[in-house]
Amino acid sequence: MADCLISFGSNQGDGSAAFARVFDALAAKTRFLNVHGSRLYATIPIGSSEPQANYVNAAIRFSTDFEPADLLDELLKLEVSLGRVRHGRWSPRTVDLDLLLYGQQRLRHSIENGKTLIVPHSRMSFRRFVLVPAAEIAADMVHPTARMSIGELLAHLDSGSSVVAILGNPELAKTVAHAIVAKHNSLSGNSAAKFSEASSHFAIVPVETMEQWSALPGKPMLAVYWRHDHQDAAAALVRKIVDDVYAGPRLELESDNASAIASEIEAAIAAMLPGSVL
Repeated sequence: MADCLISFGSNQGDGSAAFARVFDALAAKTRFLNVHGSRLYATIPIGSSEPQANYVNAAIRFSTDFEPADLLDELLKLEVSLGRVRHGRWSPRTVDLDLLLYGQQRLRHSIENGKTLIVPHSRMSFRRFVLVPAAEIAADMVHPTARMSIGELLAHLDSGSSVVAILGNPELAKTVAHAIVAKHNSLSGNSAAKFSEASSHFAIVPVETMEQWSALPGKPMLAVYWRHDHQDAAAALVRKIVDDVYAGPRLELESDNASAIASEIEAAIAAMLPGSVL
C-alpha cells in the first residue's frame, strides 16, 4: 500500500459540498484506506489575469494499492462525475484533484490522452495554498525531490530569504527579470498593487556558478531551473545544486520563452505569499 496525498480545489459552486462528496467517494472505496481530510481553507486565485472567485482548498491523505497511473485515472473520473470541465490552465473549476505524493516515488511518464504523470506534483513545493492544508494531515510526509517534509516546506516559506534563484542560464534569467519589471510597470489598479506586493519582497537573482550560489544572502526561497537532458556546464551546475546542495522549493521549467517564464515566476511568488491563504 502506498501512502498518498492529494489536493482539492474549487471556486465554482459549493466548494464545501464538493469536498464532502470527494471525501465520501474515496472513503467508500475498498481500495482506499485510512482516508483523512484537512479543514477547508479560503485562498486567492493564482495565475489568471481574469477576475475569479476565491478558492476552497483542502488536502486528503490515504493509503491505496492502485498504481500511480490508475490512481490518477480514478481521480480524473471523480472530477468528471462532479462536473469538472477543463477550460485551460488557471481557469475556474468546480473541482480540481491533484496527485501530490505517491509514497517516495519520483515519476515522469506519458499516459493516455496526451497527459504526463508527474510525481511529486511539479509545483506543490512552493504553493502555500497546497502546503497549509497538507501540513495539517501530512506534515511528516517527505517530498522526495525537495528533500524536506511538508511541514518543513511550509516553514521555509516563512523563514527563507526573499530570493528567487534562477540557475544555469544567466542571460535568459536577466531577460525574465526585465520582463517581470516591464509587466509590473504596465499594470494598473488592484493588479499592480498585488504584483507590487510580490515584486517588492523578492529579488530575482541569476546564478551561473557555485561561487554565486554561495554568495546568496541566505537560503533562497525558491530555486528555478530548466530541465537539462544533455551534458554541459549549465546542466552540471543545476544538477549539483538541486540534487545535492539545495533542499527546498523548486520550479522546473521546460519553456525558454521569457514572457511565459515571467508569468510562471510571478504566479510562484504570489503562491508563496502569506496573504494567499485567507
